[in-house]
Amino acid sequence: MISRDGTFGKFNQADGGTKLTPPKGYFVKITQVFTNMYPVSSAEMFSDVVVSQGSQSGPNTNPNTQKFLNVVSSNPQELPQGYSSSHMKKNLPAGGDILFMDCHAEWRRFQDMKMWGQWSQSRNNWF
Repeated sequence: MISRDGTFGKFNQADGGTKLTPPKGYFVKITQVFTNMYPVSSAEMFSDVVVSQGSQSGPNTNPNTQKFLNVVSSNPQELPQGYSSSHMKKNLPAGGDILFMDCHAEWRRFQDMKMWGQWSQSRNNWF
């Protein structure tokens, strides 16, 4: 994931921006060093938005406790209907496309995704 302002995701100082759960992290420069433990071929650069709302967060979050349609934003006037994940299959997303740092893209099924980012308390990002 690419940081919007080079400060590891703290682009919205009011709520701290989206916080990623290690080992996931933001790229702050295109020349970031990678290792054999975390190679560029597995480093996500961009992904389809898969957002949820629920009280649980972290990589082991149960998706059945999350809401994926009409997730309210921190500013309801900005988006009154809320965000909805794309590629929905009934009440859960089917998955999403991900672009990796080595420039290949692939589809990741939702059942293979984890909740890696938390945005504003109970709003979560999956990839």
